[in-house]
Amino acid sequence: MARKLGKLMKSEGTESVAKAKKILKEQEDAYEKNRPKKWALVGVGLAIGACLGLWIPDIYKFATNTLFDRSGIESLLKDYLGG
Repeated sequence: MARKLGKLMKSEGTESVAKAKKILKEQEDAYEKNRPKKWALVGVGLAIGACLGLWIPDIYKFATNTLFDRSGIESLLKDYLGG
């Protein structure tokens, strides 16, 4: 697309320059039309990242901590395995 626009801009003639300007205007309009969608996607990504950043450490902490008293097991292991 850029090469086509470059050829149109370099060619002599007002109609080709006008055509290139029209193409550029259409692309700019399409960009402006999709701009809010891009920011909405960024917002959703930030929200998901924030949720994961808040919940993953809690889930990791829950998964790695034991929910029972290990003192009995540790004393048995010391007796049998030494330590």
